[in-house]
Amino acid sequence: MSNSDFINKYVAEHKKQLEELRVKANLLAFDGRVVIIGDDDYPQKRLQYATTSVAEEYVSPRIILYPTGEKDIQKAIGLCHELKMAISVRTGGHQYCGYSSTSPVNMQIDLSETFPEYEYDAETNVLRCGVSHALGSWAKMNHDHGIYLPMGVCAYVNLGGHVHTGGWGMVARSHGLLARSRVSVRHHTRQRREGTNRAA
Repeated sequence: MSNSDFINKYVAEHKKQLEELRVKANLLAFDGRVVIIGDDDYPQKRLQYATTSVAEEYVSPRIILYPTGEKDIQKAIGLCHELKMAISVRTGGHQYCGYSSTSPVNMQIDLSETFPEYEYDAETNVLRCGVSHALGSWAKMNHDHGIYLPMGVCAYVNLGGHVHTGGWGMVARSHGLLARSRVSVRHHTRQRREGTNRAA
């Protein structure tokens, strides 16, 4: 897949800024992958559900960061703050309106492989899992552990975005929203603080 006319034009017009961005990204000592607009694999990495229904300039982040863990996320937030950019967060990229992507003035953090944790405690009936699971494989893991949680039916939607928007599904009327089943959610802030929000 080759770069589009839009991307080629953007890269040509912002060559100096992109070179400076690459230097700053290299200084991060980032453990995960870094993809900058204009890179050979950028067209494939920027793809998501809304790519064909939203204008390209709204779903083409300047830089895409793939953190390997929480330390990488803090580095990404620090870079974002330093560059005065906004961040879009993508776990599966299935957001219909493209809100898990952004324009070339901002960055995207892709968590699709960052948090694969899955720990079910049968004694307390509490499941601790990361946001990187796609619903299809997550449903199978739940089934294998003898548990059920309400969710949507799109197999390639990931948990992060799904829970963030409520966790709607065909069984919501009878079984409720997935978000209502959560006990707590860990989060990170611009001030590099980690916190936990607990359900009421």
